[in-house]
Amino acid sequence: MFIRQGTKGEALLAQQSRDMGKAKLALPCLFRKGETLPPTPRQKKSACADRLTVLSLLFLALTFLWLVLAPCSIEVQRLFFAWRVRSYNAVAAEKARQDLQQRLSHDPPLGITVESLQGKQPCNGVLVSPDLPLLLVVMGDCKGCKAGNVKVWQEVAGSTTWRQRLQVAVLFQNGEEEIAQEARARGWALPIFADPKGEITQALNAQFTPRAYGFVKGRLVWKQDEPTEGEVSALQQFAEHLWGQQKANRLLTAWARELRQQAWGNDRRRGRTP
Repeated sequence: MFIRQGTKGEALLAQQSRDMGKAKLALPCLFRKGETLPPTPRQKKSACADRLTVLSLLFLALTFLWLVLAPCSIEVQRLFFAWRVRSYNAVAAEKARQDLQQRLSHDPPLGITVESLQGKQPCNGVLVSPDLPLLLVVMGDCKGCKAGNVKVWQEVAGSTTWRQRLQVAVLFQNGEEEIAQEARARGWALPIFADPKGEITQALNAQFTPRAYGFVKGRLVWKQDEPTEGEVSALQQFAEHLWGQQKANRLLTAWARELRQQAWGNDRRRGRTP
């Protein structure tokens, strides 16, 4: 009886050993030496949250350290001062622009004739042709006479490209004798008007100088709206108003070619090569 029971026990142990062997074959990844189970989605999410927390704490620590040390840095103080100056300049520029736009809202409407300008003769004796469009540039006071600005308009008035198509004149808020004497001294050959009482300047609402106005047959047809526009830009805008963009561009190109030829001619006369 004892021998039979021992035989049954051995048979049971052998059966369990075979079952475990089958389990090892069915789930090899659970029993290979040195391998671990893959992380679960919950474990991945927890690890990502931990890394994010560490990075956030590190960022806060570095920010706090920078805020403590930054006021002691000369470079940081310089950058902060430059930022404040830039911000102040931007606010001031925007306020000035709005103020200028408010003052320009009182400009005379296009199509009118300026009575104080009708029949007025230039003080330097250069006549204005009524058949050509007139570009009148209000210069303001003649103290120093803004010779650089007048020089550009002098080149326009004397160029072959423009003198058969339009006429340029300048206006100063000074007495006729004073302006005529300045014109003779500087050799200005374009029409120059005197407006000592400011009647024309006030009628045109010249809130900034120099400011250009375009006339055709005595009527105002165009005016300069931005004080930052230079002489060439004002000339181009008036030409585009008269003849369109394509013809204005062709005229500007021809004028530039004419100026280059004049410069090369002067260099040759002086014995220099361009």
